[in-house]
Amino acid sequence: MFDFANPEALLPLSSNLYAANAQSGQAAPAGADTQIISGYLEQSGAQMVDGMVDLITAQRAYQLSAKVVQTADEDEQTVNNLRT
Repeated sequence: MFDFANPEALLPLSSNLYAANAQSGQAAPAGADTQIISGYLEQSGAQMVDGMVDLITAQRAYQLSAKVVQTADEDEQTVNNLRT
């Protein structure tokens, strides 16, 4: 594990790969207090309440869209029945 003087300046190369540059400084070994703990998960940083609100909003929008399609289909069926 390594530390950088300015980790925000690292150059992103791909989704999980970064390169050092002049602004980030050179890589230095991490301090003695740094440890890797096997089997632990990182926090996601997502708020559960916000996720639930977004899910409910999307579900209601889907239900409304489905109702609009159903109503349009019923109207079209009524018009077709009037023609025959």
